[in-house]
Amino acid sequence: MAIVIASAILLGSTQLRAQRVISFSVFYDELSPYGVWVNDAQYGYVWVPDAGAGFQPYYTNGHWVMTEYGNTWVSGYAWGWAPFHYGRWLYDAFYGWVWVPGYDWGPAWVYWRYGAGYYGWAPLTPGFTVSVSFGVYNCPMDWWVFLPPQYLYRRSFTNYVRDRRLNLNIHNQTTVINNTYINRTRNTTYITGPSRTEYMRETGRDVREYRVKSVSTRTNTYTRNNTLRIYSPEVEHRDRVATPVNTVRSETPLRSPVPVSTNQNRPAPFATEVEKNRTSRPAPVQRTPTQRTPVQREPVQRTPTQRTPVQREPVQRTPTQRTPVQREPVQRTPTQRTPTQRTPVQREPVQRTPTQRTPTQRTPTQRSAPTQRSPQRTEPVKKTGTKREQSVSTPARNR
Repeated sequence: MAIVIASAILLGSTQLRAQRVISFSVFYDELSPYGVWVNDAQYGYVWVPDAGAGFQPYYTNGHWVMTEYGNTWVSGYAWGWAPFHYGRWLYDAFYGWVWVPGYDWGPAWVYWRYGAGYYGWAPLTPGFTVSVSFGVYNCPMDWWVFLPPQYLYRRSFTNYVRDRRLNLNIHNQTTVINNTYINRTRNTTYITGPSRTEYMRETGRDVREYRVKSVSTRTNTYTRNNTLRIYSPEVEHRDRVATPVNTVRSETPLRSPVPVSTNQNRPAPFATEVEKNRTSRPAPVQRTPTQRTPVQREPVQRTPTQRTPVQREPVQRTPTQRTPVQREPVQRTPTQRTPTQRTPVQREPVQRTPTQRTPTQRTPTQRSAPTQRSPQRTEPVKKTGTKREQSVSTPARNR
Protein backbone atom coordinates (compact mmCIF):
# COMPACT_ATOMS: atom_id res chain seq x y z
CA MET A 1 0.00 0.00 0.00
CA ALA A 2 2.82 2.36 0.89
CA ILE A 3 4.48 1.58 -2.42
CA VAL A 4 1.30 2.51 -4.30
CA ILE A 5 0.99 5.78 -2.44
CA ALA A 6 4.64 6.62 -3.05
CA SER A 7 4.24 5.81 -6.75
CA ALA A 8 1.19 8.08 -6.96
CA ILE A 9 3.02 10.91 -5.27
CA LEU A 10 6.01 10.46 -7.57
CA LEU A 11 3.76 10.38 -10.63
CA GLY A 12 1.91 13.51 -9.51
CA SER A 13 5.13 15.40 -8.84
CA THR A 14 6.44 14.36 -12.27
CA GLN A 15 3.29 15.60 -13.99
CA LEU A 16 3.38 18.85 -12.00
CA ARG A 17 7.01 19.36 -12.97
CA ALA A 18 6.12 18.63 -16.59
CA GLN A 19 3.59 21.46 -16.44
CA ARG A 20 6.10 23.87 -14.90
CA VAL A 21 9.13 22.89 -17.02
CA ILE A 22 8.95 22.99 -20.82
CA SER A 23 11.36 22.69 -23.71
CA PHE A 24 11.76 24.67 -26.89
CA SER A 25 9.42 22.24 -28.62
CA VAL A 26 6.52 23.89 -26.74
CA PHE A 27 7.48 27.21 -28.30
CA TYR A 28 7.67 25.58 -31.72
CA ASP A 29 4.28 23.88 -31.45
CA GLU A 30 2.36 26.70 -29.77
CA LEU A 31 3.58 29.53 -32.00
CA SER A 32 3.47 27.76 -35.38
CA PRO A 33 -0.23 28.58 -36.03
CA TYR A 34 0.45 32.30 -35.48
CA GLY A 35 3.54 32.76 -37.64
CA VAL A 36 6.45 31.05 -39.33
CA TRP A 37 9.75 29.71 -38.01
CA VAL A 38 12.92 30.73 -39.85
CA ASN A 39 16.11 28.68 -39.60
CA ASP A 40 18.82 31.31 -39.15
CA ALA A 41 22.53 30.52 -39.27
CA GLN A 42 23.33 32.70 -36.25
CA TYR A 43 20.34 32.37 -33.90
CA GLY A 44 18.89 29.04 -34.95
CA TYR A 45 15.12 28.85 -35.20
CA VAL A 46 13.53 32.28 -34.85
CA TRP A 47 9.84 33.15 -35.09
CA VAL A 48 8.15 35.77 -37.28
CA PRO A 49 4.57 36.61 -36.18
CA ASP A 50 1.74 37.24 -38.60
CA ALA A 51 0.75 40.40 -36.74
CA GLY A 52 0.42 42.95 -39.53
CA ALA A 53 2.47 45.82 -40.88
CA GLY A 54 2.21 48.10 -37.85
CA PHE A 55 3.29 45.54 -35.27
CA GLN A 56 5.96 46.40 -32.71
CA PRO A 57 6.73 44.37 -29.55
CA TYR A 58 5.74 46.01 -26.25
CA TYR A 59 3.60 48.51 -28.15
CA THR A 60 0.89 46.73 -30.12
CA ASN A 61 -2.14 45.11 -28.46
CA GLY A 62 -1.09 45.30 -24.82
CA HIS A 63 -0.53 47.54 -21.79
CA TRP A 64 1.61 47.92 -18.66
CA VAL A 65 0.74 46.97 -15.06
CA MET A 66 2.75 47.25 -11.85
CA THR A 67 3.66 43.97 -10.09
CA GLU A 68 6.12 42.89 -7.41
CA TYR A 69 8.62 42.33 -10.26
CA GLY A 70 8.20 45.87 -11.58
CA ASN A 71 6.50 46.97 -14.78
CA THR A 72 4.99 43.90 -16.45
CA TRP A 73 3.64 43.70 -19.99
CA VAL A 74 0.12 42.27 -20.39
CA SER A 75 -0.38 41.14 -23.98
CA GLY A 76 -3.71 40.81 -25.75
CA TYR A 77 -2.44 38.14 -28.16
CA ALA A 78 -3.19 34.47 -27.54
CA TRP A 79 0.53 33.74 -28.02
CA GLY A 80 1.68 36.68 -25.88
CA TRP A 81 2.73 34.54 -22.89
CA ALA A 82 5.93 33.46 -24.69
CA PRO A 83 7.53 36.14 -26.94
CA PHE A 84 7.05 39.04 -24.48
CA HIS A 85 8.42 37.21 -21.41
CA TYR A 86 11.13 34.96 -22.86
CA GLY A 87 13.93 35.71 -25.29
CA ARG A 88 14.67 38.89 -27.23
CA TRP A 89 13.46 40.78 -30.32
CA LEU A 90 15.21 42.20 -33.35
CA TYR A 91 14.14 43.77 -36.61
CA ASP A 92 15.10 42.33 -39.99
CA ALA A 93 14.91 44.32 -43.21
CA PHE A 94 13.01 41.51 -44.95
CA TYR A 95 11.01 39.65 -42.29
CA GLY A 96 10.26 42.59 -39.99
CA TRP A 97 10.17 41.93 -36.24
CA VAL A 98 11.69 38.56 -35.34
CA TRP A 99 11.63 36.81 -31.94
CA VAL A 100 14.65 34.85 -30.74
CA PRO A 101 13.59 32.31 -28.03
CA GLY A 102 15.21 32.39 -24.60
CA TYR A 103 15.27 30.38 -21.38
CA ASP A 104 14.57 32.97 -18.67
CA TRP A 105 11.14 34.36 -17.83
CA GLY A 106 10.82 38.07 -17.11
CA PRO A 107 8.08 40.69 -16.66
CA ALA A 108 9.25 42.39 -19.88
CA TRP A 109 12.62 42.40 -21.60
CA VAL A 110 12.89 46.11 -22.34
CA TYR A 111 15.24 49.01 -21.57
CA TRP A 112 13.86 52.05 -19.68
CA ARG A 113 14.73 55.75 -19.75
CA TYR A 114 13.33 58.90 -18.12
CA GLY A 115 13.78 62.64 -18.64
CA ALA A 116 12.27 65.83 -20.06
CA GLY A 117 8.88 64.76 -18.68
CA TYR A 118 8.75 61.42 -20.51
CA TYR A 119 9.07 57.69 -19.80
CA GLY A 120 10.54 55.58 -22.60
CA TRP A 121 11.25 51.93 -23.35
CA ALA A 122 12.65 49.83 -26.19
CA PRO A 123 12.91 46.02 -26.77
CA LEU A 124 16.19 44.37 -25.84
CA THR A 125 18.21 42.71 -28.59
CA PRO A 126 19.75 39.19 -28.35
CA GLY A 127 22.97 39.02 -26.37
CA PHE A 128 22.18 41.91 -24.02
CA THR A 129 22.74 40.85 -20.40
CA VAL A 130 21.19 42.62 -17.43
CA SER A 131 23.57 43.61 -14.65
CA VAL A 132 23.50 46.00 -11.73
CA SER A 133 25.61 48.54 -13.59
CA PHE A 134 23.93 49.31 -16.89
CA GLY A 135 25.93 50.00 -19.98
CA VAL A 136 25.02 51.94 -23.09
CA TYR A 137 22.20 50.37 -25.05
CA ASN A 138 22.33 51.25 -28.72
CA CYS A 139 19.28 50.50 -30.84
CA PRO A 140 17.54 52.29 -33.70
CA MET A 141 15.78 55.45 -32.54
CA ASP A 142 12.40 54.34 -33.91
CA TRP A 143 12.41 51.40 -31.48
CA TRP A 144 11.88 53.80 -28.58
CA VAL A 145 8.42 54.66 -27.28
CA PHE A 146 8.14 57.93 -25.32
CA LEU A 147 5.04 59.25 -23.58
CA PRO A 148 4.11 61.45 -20.56
CA PRO A 149 4.17 59.56 -17.23
CA GLN A 150 0.46 60.00 -16.42
CA TYR A 151 -0.51 57.81 -19.39
CA LEU A 152 1.90 54.91 -18.74
CA TYR A 153 -0.65 52.50 -17.24
CA ARG A 154 -3.57 53.29 -19.51
CA ARG A 155 -4.80 50.61 -21.88
CA SER A 156 -5.00 53.23 -24.62
CA PHE A 157 -1.49 54.61 -24.01
CA THR A 158 -0.73 54.48 -27.75
CA ASN A 159 -2.95 57.55 -28.20
CA TYR A 160 -0.46 59.62 -26.16
CA VAL A 161 2.86 58.42 -27.61
CA ARG A 162 5.08 61.16 -28.99
CA ASP A 163 5.90 61.34 -32.67
CA ARG A 164 8.78 59.00 -33.52
CA ARG A 165 10.52 61.80 -35.41
CA LEU A 166 11.15 63.49 -32.03
CA ASN A 167 12.76 60.40 -30.47
CA LEU A 168 16.34 61.54 -31.00
CA ASN A 169 15.71 64.90 -29.33
CA ILE A 170 13.90 63.29 -26.37
CA HIS A 171 16.44 60.47 -26.06
CA ASN A 172 19.28 62.97 -25.64
CA GLN A 173 17.44 64.56 -22.68
CA THR A 174 16.77 61.29 -20.81
CA THR A 175 18.81 59.03 -18.53
CA VAL A 176 18.74 55.28 -17.86
CA ILE A 177 16.44 53.96 -15.10
CA ASN A 178 18.73 51.64 -13.09
CA ASN A 179 16.01 49.79 -11.16
CA THR A 180 16.32 45.98 -11.05
CA TYR A 181 14.77 43.04 -9.24
CA ILE A 182 16.68 39.85 -8.44
CA ASN A 183 14.56 36.70 -8.52
CA ARG A 184 16.59 34.23 -6.44
CA THR A 185 14.15 31.39 -7.14
CA ARG A 186 14.85 31.57 -10.88
CA ASN A 187 18.29 33.14 -10.44
CA THR A 188 17.37 35.94 -12.84
CA THR A 189 17.65 39.73 -12.71
CA TYR A 190 14.82 41.81 -14.15
CA ILE A 191 14.80 45.40 -15.35
CA THR A 192 11.82 46.84 -13.46
CA GLY A 193 11.61 50.33 -14.94
CA PRO A 194 10.10 53.20 -12.89
CA SER A 195 9.14 52.15 -9.37
CA ARG A 196 5.80 52.78 -7.73
CA THR A 197 7.30 55.46 -5.48
CA GLU A 198 8.91 57.26 -8.42
CA TYR A 199 5.68 57.19 -10.37
CA MET A 200 3.71 58.65 -7.44
CA ARG A 201 6.32 61.36 -6.94
CA GLU A 202 6.28 62.24 -10.63
CA THR A 203 2.51 62.23 -11.26
CA GLY A 204 0.97 62.62 -7.81
CA ARG A 205 -1.12 59.49 -8.44
CA ASP A 206 -1.03 56.03 -6.97
CA VAL A 207 -0.90 52.88 -9.10
CA ARG A 208 -2.30 49.47 -8.24
CA GLU A 209 0.28 46.74 -7.67
CA TYR A 210 -0.70 43.25 -8.86
CA ARG A 211 0.62 39.93 -7.59
CA VAL A 212 1.90 37.58 -10.31
CA LYS A 213 0.39 34.11 -10.22
CA SER A 214 1.57 31.37 -12.57
CA VAL A 215 -1.21 29.27 -14.11
CA SER A 216 -0.89 25.80 -15.57
CA THR A 217 -2.70 26.42 -18.88
CA ARG A 218 -1.52 28.44 -21.84
CA THR A 219 -4.25 31.08 -21.92
CA ASN A 220 -4.32 34.80 -22.42
CA THR A 221 -2.70 36.89 -19.72
CA TYR A 222 -5.34 38.65 -17.62
CA THR A 223 -5.84 40.43 -14.29
CA ARG A 224 -8.38 39.50 -11.62
CA ASN A 225 -8.72 40.55 -7.96
CA ASN A 226 -5.33 42.30 -7.81
CA THR A 227 -3.69 39.22 -9.35
CA LEU A 228 -1.98 38.92 -12.73
CA ARG A 229 -2.52 35.38 -14.03
CA ILE A 230 0.03 34.31 -16.60
CA TYR A 231 1.54 31.07 -17.89
CA SER A 232 5.23 31.27 -16.88
CA PRO A 233 6.90 27.81 -16.81
CA GLU A 234 10.62 27.14 -16.62
CA VAL A 235 12.48 26.24 -19.81
CA GLU A 236 14.97 23.38 -19.87
CA HIS A 237 18.56 24.38 -20.65
CA ARG A 238 19.44 21.85 -23.29
CA ASP A 239 20.19 21.73 -26.98
CA ARG A 240 17.41 22.50 -29.37
CA VAL A 241 16.82 18.98 -30.55
CA ALA A 242 13.27 19.52 -31.73
CA THR A 243 12.47 20.90 -35.15
CA PRO A 244 9.47 23.19 -35.58
CA VAL A 245 6.93 22.79 -38.33
CA ASN A 246 6.18 25.49 -40.91
CA THR A 247 9.89 26.33 -41.23
CA VAL A 248 11.63 28.57 -43.76
CA ARG A 249 15.34 28.26 -44.53
CA SER A 250 17.10 31.63 -44.48
CA GLU A 251 20.29 31.75 -46.55
CA THR A 252 21.09 35.33 -45.55
CA PRO A 253 21.70 35.95 -41.82
CA LEU A 254 19.28 38.24 -40.05
CA ARG A 255 20.46 41.79 -39.76
CA SER A 256 19.17 45.04 -38.39
CA PRO A 257 18.07 47.64 -40.97
CA VAL A 258 19.04 51.26 -41.22
CA PRO A 259 17.14 53.19 -38.50
CA VAL A 260 14.06 54.93 -39.81
CA SER A 261 11.79 57.53 -38.26
CA THR A 262 8.55 55.57 -38.15
CA ASN A 263 7.24 52.01 -38.29
CA GLN A 264 4.14 52.78 -40.34
CA ASN A 265 5.75 52.16 -43.74
CA ARG A 266 7.36 48.84 -42.85
CA PRO A 267 6.15 45.90 -44.95
CA ALA A 268 4.26 43.00 -43.43
CA PRO A 269 6.37 39.87 -42.71
CA PHE A 270 4.53 37.90 -45.39
CA ALA A 271 2.21 39.31 -47.98
CA THR A 272 0.92 35.97 -49.25
CA GLU A 273 0.99 32.32 -48.27
CA VAL A 274 3.39 31.60 -51.14
CA GLU A 275 6.22 33.61 -49.57
CA LYS A 276 6.17 31.39 -46.47
CA ASN A 277 7.45 28.41 -48.45
CA ARG A 278 10.14 30.18 -50.45
CA THR A 279 13.69 29.08 -49.65
CA SER A 280 15.34 32.33 -50.68
CA ARG A 281 14.45 35.94 -50.46
CA PRO A 282 12.73 37.11 -53.63
CA ALA A 283 13.99 40.15 -55.47
CA PRO A 284 11.71 43.12 -55.44
CA VAL A 285 9.34 43.15 -58.38
CA GLN A 286 9.36 46.31 -60.46
CA ARG A 287 5.97 47.01 -61.85
CA THR A 288 5.61 48.74 -65.20
CA PRO A 289 3.04 51.49 -65.10
CA THR A 290 -0.01 50.65 -67.20
CA GLN A 291 -0.90 53.15 -69.93
CA ARG A 292 -4.60 53.56 -70.21
CA THR A 293 -6.28 54.86 -73.34
CA PRO A 294 -8.76 57.59 -72.57
CA VAL A 295 -12.29 56.46 -73.27
CA GLN A 296 -14.39 58.85 -75.36
CA ARG A 297 -17.98 58.70 -74.37
CA GLU A 298 -20.69 59.97 -76.67
CA PRO A 299 -23.14 62.36 -75.12
CA VAL A 300 -26.43 60.75 -74.28
CA GLN A 301 -29.42 62.35 -75.99
CA ARG A 302 -32.41 62.34 -73.83
CA THR A 303 -35.91 62.57 -75.26
CA PRO A 304 -38.06 65.06 -73.42
CA THR A 305 -40.95 63.35 -71.76
CA GLN A 306 -44.43 64.76 -72.29
CA ARG A 307 -46.59 64.53 -69.34
CA THR A 308 -50.35 64.27 -69.76
CA PRO A 309 -52.24 66.55 -67.42
CA VAL A 310 -54.30 64.66 -64.94
CA GLN A 311 -57.98 65.56 -65.01
CA ARG A 312 -59.46 65.50 -61.64
CA GLU A 313 -63.19 65.33 -61.05
CA PRO A 314 -64.57 67.97 -58.75
CA VAL A 315 -65.45 66.63 -55.42
CA GLN A 316 -69.03 67.38 -54.41
CA ARG A 317 -69.37 67.74 -50.77
CA THR A 318 -72.76 67.23 -49.15
CA PRO A 319 -73.51 69.88 -46.58
CA THR A 320 -73.75 68.49 -43.16
CA GLN A 321 -77.06 69.10 -41.47
CA ARG A 322 -76.66 69.71 -37.86
CA THR A 323 -79.52 69.18 -35.47
CA PRO A 324 -79.99 72.13 -33.16
CA VAL A 325 -79.32 71.26 -29.63
CA GLN A 326 -82.18 72.20 -27.31
CA ARG A 327 -80.94 73.10 -23.97
CA GLU A 328 -83.30 73.20 -21.03
CA PRO A 329 -83.26 76.39 -19.03
CA VAL A 330 -81.47 76.13 -15.80
CA GLN A 331 -83.74 76.91 -12.86
CA ARG A 332 -81.91 78.64 -10.20
CA THR A 333 -83.23 78.72 -6.65
CA PRO A 334 -83.19 82.21 -5.20
CA THR A 335 -80.90 82.45 -2.29
CA GLN A 336 -82.37 83.94 0.85
CA ARG A 337 -79.99 85.96 2.79
CA THR A 338 -80.47 86.28 6.50
CA PRO A 339 -80.03 89.86 7.72
CA THR A 340 -77.14 90.28 10.00
CA GLN A 341 -78.08 91.70 13.36
CA ARG A 342 -75.51 94.01 14.64
CA THR A 343 -75.24 94.86 18.30
CA PRO A 344 -75.25 98.64 18.86
CA VAL A 345 -71.99 99.88 20.22
CA GLN A 346 -72.40 102.01 23.32
CA ARG A 347 -69.81 104.64 23.49
CA GLU A 348 -69.08 106.46 26.74
CA PRO A 349 -69.14 110.26 26.53
CA VAL A 350 -65.76 111.84 26.54
CA GLN A 351 -65.34 114.30 29.38
CA ARG A 352 -63.28 117.22 28.34
CA THR A 353 -61.53 119.47 30.80
CA PRO A 354 -62.31 123.20 30.13
CA THR A 355 -59.23 125.14 29.20
CA GLN A 356 -58.64 128.38 30.99
CA ARG A 357 -57.21 131.06 28.80
CA THR A 358 -55.20 133.82 30.31
CA PRO A 359 -56.29 137.27 28.97
CA THR A 360 -53.63 138.96 26.95
CA GLN A 361 -52.76 142.41 28.06
CA ARG A 362 -51.87 144.64 25.19
CA THR A 363 -49.73 147.71 25.59
CA PRO A 364 -51.43 150.87 24.14
CA THR A 365 -49.61 152.18 21.15
CA GLN A 366 -48.77 155.86 20.92
CA ARG A 367 -49.81 157.35 17.66
CA SER A 368 -47.71 159.97 16.06
CA ALA A 369 -48.97 163.54 15.64
CA PRO A 370 -51.37 164.13 12.75
CA THR A 371 -49.77 165.19 9.55
CA GLN A 372 -50.75 168.67 8.44
CA ARG A 373 -51.38 168.88 4.81
CA SER A 374 -51.44 172.25 2.96
CA PRO A 375 -54.63 172.86 0.91
CA GLN A 376 -54.24 172.62 -2.85
CA ARG A 377 -56.01 175.01 -5.11
CA THR A 378 -57.51 173.71 -8.22
CA GLU A 379 -58.10 175.91 -11.22
CA PRO A 380 -61.60 175.86 -12.71
CA VAL A 381 -61.90 173.84 -15.82
CA LYS A 382 -63.11 175.75 -18.83
CA LYS A 383 -65.44 173.81 -20.97
CA THR A 384 -65.47 174.52 -24.66
CA GLY A 385 -68.88 174.45 -26.25
CA THR A 386 -69.43 172.19 -29.19
CA LYS A 387 -71.13 173.47 -32.18
CA ARG A 388 -73.31 171.05 -33.95
CA GLU A 389 -73.49 171.42 -37.65
CA GLN A 390 -76.93 171.63 -39.01
CA SER A 391 -77.70 169.15 -41.64
CA VAL A 392 -78.92 170.68 -44.85
CA SER A 393 -81.45 168.44 -46.39
CA THR A 394 -81.53 168.45 -50.16
CA PRO A 395 -84.99 168.21 -51.55
CA ALA A 396 -85.47 165.10 -53.60
CA ARG A 397 -86.05 165.47 -57.19
CA ASN A 398 -89.13 164.29 -58.73
CA ARG A 399 -88.51 161.57 -61.15
